[in-house]
Amino acid sequence: MHDALHEPHGKKAMTVRQFATLGVFLITAAMVTALYLVIPAAPGMTPGSKYSPITGEVEAGFVGIVNFGHWRLICDPASDKLRARQENICRVNQEVSTKDRPNEVILAANLRVTGRTQRAVLALRLPPTARVGDKIVLRFGDYVVKVPVHECSAVQCLARTELDTDSWGGLLDAAAIQAVLPASQDRRALVDIPVDGLAQAAAAMNKAQGL
Repeated sequence: MHDALHEPHGKKAMTVRQFATLGVFLITAAMVTALYLVIPAAPGMTPGSKYSPITGEVEAGFVGIVNFGHWRLICDPASDKLRARQENICRVNQEVSTKDRPNEVILAANLRVTGRTQRAVLALRLPPTARVGDKIVLRFGDYVVKVPVHECSAVQCLARTELDTDSWGGLLDAAAIQAVLPASQDRRALVDIPVDGLAQAAAAMNKAQGL
């Protein structure tokens, strides 16, 4: 299974020129239906041998996909190089869409904990209306996190940053998360990221990886 930020897309996304024709300064997710990254709907759940559908709990070494509210835990088998230290590589993922078009994704977010120091890493996939070097602004609680865009193609842009202990904790405790995305050179789109299930999914990720 590939990282959700690099999964191929079956349909063509709207071009930057089309995105930029919107004559508004700030738009909400419900208003950007023409700007979606259109990708197939992700599978709802693939229970593994170390998952209990009754309790919703996973065990160390879990491999599969399980939903927690709006978020899902995705655990792949570890590569041969990592297998001596761990059985799997996990991430918490959400693909944000609107109710009327649930298969069309505005923004995809991945969270994972990596390395010997257990760094928290946030990665975003967004429409190709940003440019390398742009900052995607995330607001939650008392925190404002700027996520730099490091790669763009005709289909999508990718952004990534590490979160310190305080901002990681603040993200998991947040009552709301908002992302501000470039819609064109001088316009921004405001996207709400649902938080339901995030803390539970992150706890399950730690347990699945034996942390």
